[in-house]
Amino acid sequence: MSSTPILILSRRRARPWLLACFGLMAATGALMFFHWNTPVQRSLHAWLGWLVLIGVALQLLGNGSLIGRFFTHPRLAVGLLTFALTLMLGTSLQRGPTAQAAPALAVQALGRAPLRTLAEVFGLTPAQARQVLAETGIAVPDDGTSLDAATQGRASQVNDGLKALASATQPPPR
Repeated sequence: MSSTPILILSRRRARPWLLACFGLMAATGALMFFHWNTPVQRSLHAWLGWLVLIGVALQLLGNGSLIGRFFTHPRLAVGLLTFALTLMLGTSLQRGPTAQAAPALAVQALGRAPLRTLAEVFGLTPAQARQVLAETGIAVPDDGTSLDAATQGRASQVNDGLKALASATQPPPR
């Protein structure tokens, strides 16, 4: 049997599905870019990505001989392959703070701030902040010492101190 059934499957069924999935992925991706998204939308976007990959695979199967003609020139094939691998490697090595890391970075910044700044953040005087911290077992010698330095970098004590300061915070007057 010839490859005609694959071509029929590819052209008649895969192309409309591929275009529909790509259109929905483009819409959900644009909404996600502007942070107008929901968990259902993110999940839909991820699953549509798999459907697009399946559609592309079907297109490649159905049009393999046509696509093979593009790679008859060795330099073009090597160039495209090098570009694809470089792009994949470059994006996989990209590192940086993520949205999940933002709260941890904020806690670290508060822990490294001097007591006078930390007290101001929580709407307290340095003396009030020192008293609250002393009640939790953290001795801060002066207004220029950070919570991190006073606890010798113990993250659990820094967190306890920040929680105590947050609970002692007075709501702003209205």
